[in-house]
Amino acid sequence: MMEDKFYQAFVAAWNVSCSAHEVGRRLGGVLTESEVRQVARHLKANGVHIPPQPDGAATEARVAVTPHPATAGEYVDGDGREAYRVGPLAPPRPWPKEGPWTCSRCKTRSSGGVRLRIGPGHHPFVCGRCAWVVD
Repeated sequence: MMEDKFYQAFVAAWNVSCSAHEVGRRLGGVLTESEVRQVARHLKANGVHIPPQPDGAATEARVAVTPHPATAGEYVDGDGREAYRVGPLAPPRPWPKEGPWTCSRCKTRSSGGVRLRIGPGHHPFVCGRCAWVVD
């Protein structure tokens, strides 16, 4: 069961990353580039259809976040930073604060998107137009 979740997170990270190094970062930094390639070869050998190389579907225009490999309901961006959903599509959270918030990228106000965990107490908001949540 845990192995299936890892492979699901791996395929999601592979499909939006530009390199094997970025795939490893999206998976929490637990895999080296050679290990990423080894997992990709294993998946392909077992009939999983993934592109030959990470296809870089994530662009500078949008922040792509993929499911965190170990924590349900959490996400990871291309730099390995953790993220979580906020707004109407988010799971219930222990804090009461609700939007709208100002997007740190496009500066518009929105009621839904993601917050990136940059550092203690610093969780910038990225709206749904600027963030791509891969589930």
